[in-house]
Parts: sequence; structure tokens; C-alpha cells
Amino acid sequence: MRRKPILAALAGAGAALAAVAVTAYAQAPTATSTRTIRLIEKRTAVTLVDNGSKGESAGDLGLVSGDLLTNSGKRLGRYQGTCVVFKPSLGRTQCTFTLSLPDGQITTQASYGPGFNGNKIVHEAIVGGTRSYNAARGQVVAEDTSETTEKLTIQLA
Repeated sequence: MRRKPILAALAGAGAALAAVAVTAYAQAPTATSTRTIRLIEKRTAVTLVDNGSKGESAGDLGLVSGDLLTNSGKRLGRYQGTCVVFKPSLGRTQCTFTLSLPDGQITTQASYGPGFNGNKIVHEAIVGGTRSYNAARGQVVAEDTSETTEKLTIQLA
């Protein structure tokens, strides 16, 4: 979903994205009422919007979408998000994503770049959801596995 690959796409304006292998599984809630869902996302589109000064600059947008698949390749859901560039020289962006799963939607938000999230592993706040996730809180830990692939660990509290 999200993150360092988006910055690379913004800088590269139109870089091609490849399909990725996917694994997914969910654990039942434990005694502490937490649930973990593990996914690897497959990006299917990135649209770059060059706002303001020509080239990468504050206010540029990255619009990202893709599939969430099971380990057998069956589509489990979709995701989409928007990232806004704040300080391109430092790679600082702010992103919001919505994951659409069979039981509802989960929305996340985070900032990236020095002083926020790291390069390979990032943490995004779960800020809400719908249906089964209507009171969702917790975090998504996203780990880059390639320039176009991320493993997601959704930790619902």
C-alpha cells in the first residue's frame, strides 16, 4: 500500500509496476480481543498528479490502487489510497489508504520520511472502518519486499 515505492513512482513519473506473489491468512481473536490479518498487496495502478512546480514538488499526489489476494491467488479484496508530497528532498509524504475486505473496510493514515516512518518497515495508524471493522483501531505494519511489493500485517485492537 503504500510508501517508499510511491515516492519512487513520484520521482520517476510513470514507472511500471509488476505483479507480485501473494500470501494471506487471518487469525481468530485471542483472549485480549486482538486480531491479526496478514496480506501481501498487488499494485495494479499508480497515477501521478504533478501539481505546482513542474517535476516533483510539494503538493504532488500519488493515487494508488490494487488487489489484496489469498495465497492461492484468489482476490480477497482491494485497496486504494492517496499520498501527498510535503518535502520531496526528504521524501516526506502523508498517505491515507482504504482496504476493502469481505467483512468491511479499514482506513489507515501515516506520514513517511525522516522523523516519521523508516524506509523498509513502516507503521500506519488504523483510524476507522466499516461493518465488522466499524470500531477498528490498531496499526498496519507494512514491509517492503521489493520496489512494488509489500507485506501487510493488520493488527486490530
